[in-house]
Amino acid sequence: MADLAVKSSTPSKIDTGSTSKAKTGSAVKADKPAAKTDGAAKTSTADKTTVSAEAGQKDDPRAKKLADSLGGNFGTATQKADTWKKGPNDTIEGMLKGKGFTLQDIYKKGSDGKNMVDKVLSANGLKDPKKMRDGQEMVIPDLGSKGGGTSTKGLKEGESVKAKVGAQEAESKKTKDGNESTIKTDNGTSTKVESKGESTNAVQVKPDGSTVGQTVANNEKGKPSVEVTTTTKGENDKVEAKTLDGGTFKGTATPDGVALENGTTKVTTDLDERKRDGAVENFGASVDRFFGTGPKEPAPGVDVSGKKVTTTAEGNDITVSADGKPVAKFNQDADDGFFERGGAVVDKGIKMVGDAANGAVDLAKQAGGAISNAAGGLWNWMTGG
Repeated sequence: MADLAVKSSTPSKIDTGSTSKAKTGSAVKADKPAAKTDGAAKTSTADKTTVSAEAGQKDDPRAKKLADSLGGNFGTATQKADTWKKGPNDTIEGMLKGKGFTLQDIYKKGSDGKNMVDKVLSANGLKDPKKMRDGQEMVIPDLGSKGGGTSTKGLKEGESVKAKVGAQEAESKKTKDGNESTIKTDNGTSTKVESKGESTNAVQVKPDGSTVGQTVANNEKGKPSVEVTTTTKGENDKVEAKTLDGGTFKGTATPDGVALENGTTKVTTDLDERKRDGAVENFGASVDRFFGTGPKEPAPGVDVSGKKVTTTAEGNDITVSADGKPVAKFNQDADDGFFERGGAVVDKGIKMVGDAANGAVDLAKQAGGAISNAAGGLWNWMTGG
């Protein structure tokens, strides 16, 4: 396809009620065309999105119908369908993932018994998702700047696409051996999913300030095999990997991360301690490496097995659970050397001084305001104002 200009209105709020189980058995597909259009899409929807409050959507009855059916929770956007199997927007599900909607968002049924796909079909006058024409302009929900996604669909070997949303950056890449979808957080956590089949990332910022990314990888038969959800809030990260095809993860957990494998799908979570440590502590770690004074021997790896594996990073405290049961707990500071530990103390002291200084400034402002108010009140009393 040629570059897509996507216009969207700004959403009023984001609906986070998406706890029901998603339908992952099959994607919503478009008809196979008789002839090709402009070609394969080489960039993600997020890379070509132009957000505009004056998108002309108000005059489009389809947009109004869709917005009404969504209860005003989202804005709307126009999106052209890609050539069948030639891009991430060849299905309605693919279009919505590119906007940052997760499987749970897409397939959760509302009080009217309809999910997001049903509402998109109705607004666009379609009854069968397979009847979406090649290149057809569709009206779909939109999260504006609070959502985005990437997909390996339509990419050639070596090509990749990225989307930065909130505290996470998503990337999808076509490799010689298959597909890779990665989500990196501002805290230094990097989760990579390698699969034989296509994979997608959907990322959105929630009203509570957290950023949630969902990676879904298909197996070589094109069926969803693994779902990985990455949640970032402040300095904490939580990564939950679960199987969708009945398989089991097997892998190893260490203080640096978790490596899992489920058939032909691999999930690797790396936890960068440097992003969680202060500047002086990281300098101390470099000094330890130079003089050979640290770090100490790291904790041994722990075997992990289960259908759902969760890794929680609260600062430098790492907890790994399998099927709801804790199997490993690490402190990334446990193997710190002499100078790194000293640097941590200095960083903590600097933070305490900074917090105290900020507190003093706030108190001074409050005191100044109180004095000003008192002086004003006294003047008014003296002058009878």
